[in-house]
Amino acid sequence: MNHEVWVQPGAPPEPAWTAGGTYQVVRIIRMFLDQWGKVPVEEQERIFGRRKVSGAPMYATSPDAPDTLPTLYTNDPEGQLTPLNCHIRLANPQTPETAATSAILRRSYQYDNSPQIQPNPNMGHVFCCFQQQLATYIAMQTRLENETLVPFISPIGGLLRPRTADLMRVPDDRAGSPPTHRVCCNAEEDRCVCFGSPVRARRSGSHRPHDRRPQWSASGCW
Repeated sequence: MNHEVWVQPGAPPEPAWTAGGTYQVVRIIRMFLDQWGKVPVEEQERIFGRRKVSGAPMYATSPDAPDTLPTLYTNDPEGQLTPLNCHIRLANPQTPETAATSAILRRSYQYDNSPQIQPNPNMGHVFCCFQQQLATYIAMQTRLENETLVPFISPIGGLLRPRTADLMRVPDDRAGSPPTHRVCCNAEEDRCVCFGSPVRARRSGSHRPHDRRPQWSASGCW
């Protein structure tokens, strides 16, 4: 946690008031389930880089393989098994060049903002992560801009927020204090808000586009 989540005193380039705190990012991502449902399971797995039923890495062929198996690419440098442009490999390529921008602590939820006319309900993914530097998330998200999952998703809201060490409470805006939040744009309403719309978030467990058991992780998305 001290290496990847909590801002350390005097650690550049973060301001002094962030010491002992962290940076929180929340994204609301709608998934186009009508289009996703037409993709064969084998291709869905290659898009994410994990087995759909078990959540295990691609090298695990057993349906009972645990999703806690380590994700390794040392024997797959050309991406024959785990594609180079799949979600998890872009999030954390496991290269020396990306090592400093691949570690986050994250929790994922699924949301269902019903009712919505079928066959494309307003359902998707609420992604929440914490990291020592906001630049870590920005670099990771930049790598994901051209992932093969892009045609099936659309970010519709989000929040970037510093969380201070004072009981994880964000101070009020005042001279010498951090901003309470930075807002992201709502793609559906074409305006900037903290969250695009009210959602009922639930832990990953049902109606999820890609079967993945919820867990905290410090090794990147998925």
